[in-house]
Order: sequence, then C-alpha cells, then structure tokens
Amino acid sequence: MLELKRFGSRVNEYLLFFDREEISRKFLEETVSSLGVRSAQLIIFPGNQPGIIHTYGNWHGNILSSIPIEYNGISLGILLLGPREKKQSYSQNDVAFVQKISQSVAHVMIRYPQSKQMDESPVVNHSVEINWKEIGGSEGNRFLSIGKKY
Repeated sequence: MLELKRFGSRVNEYLLFFDREEISRKFLEETVSSLGVRSAQLIIFPGNQPGIIHTYGNWHGNILSSIPIEYNGISLGILLLGPREKKQSYSQNDVAFVQKISQSVAHVMIRYPQSKQMDESPVVNHSVEINWKEIGGSEGNRFLSIGKKY
C-alpha cells in the first residue's frame, strides 16, 4: 500500500505542472517561504485564458521588488514582493534566483497552457489594465492598481 501511496503523490506532483493556477500558486508559496516574505502578490496576465491573481499575507501594494514571469521574451505575469519578516531588503542574489525559477515556471506555462480552470468553467473574456504610480520613498516602492473590464 505504501508504494501505491507514493506513486499517487508523485502523480499529483506531476499534474501540478499542467495547471497554470496550481503551478503559479505553488511558486508564490515557495518564494514566500524561502525568502521570509510577509506579503506578496503574483499576477498572471490573461492571454486567451482568464487571469490569475494569488495574494499572500496582508497585501497593501508596498512593492519592494518585482520579478517578471517571462520566458523567451514572452511575458506571462509579474511577482510583486512586499516587506520581509526580518525587514531586510532583497539582495541581487535573491532576485536573480527567484527570476531564474520564474523563467522555468513561465516555460512550463507556455508549454502546457491549458488549465484546469478552463476545463471546468466557461470562458469569460476580459482585459486587465495595469497602472503603476510612484508613491515616493526609496527606489522600488510602487503602487499597483488593477482594473478588470468584462
């Protein structure tokens, strides 16, 4: 029975990579956990599918670092990181590492664009408008507002 249980776990992990919503959620969770982030938001822009927004913590739009989710020049979204638990800034190594992983996530999302969400619900056509406004303070502090139009 133990072998079958392990097999089932591996199958579920494998399937994670065929669902845009699940892989993006897992990417946010792992990034937050690894970097000790207090709040973050991951936005996957809609292509021919509904957009995905995952939020972690008490998100107020206080952006200390933003990392594009892209592969081979194709932009799929953006990861917005807020303050860290220990009030440290993000090092170049932190950002470079997360960016490298984000490229792998984007590659999978491009290669397997079909999501479970699309299979289970009707398609809703909408556009997402993203506006950045500088709010002062140190470089990197930005406010993001997202307006959806249906």
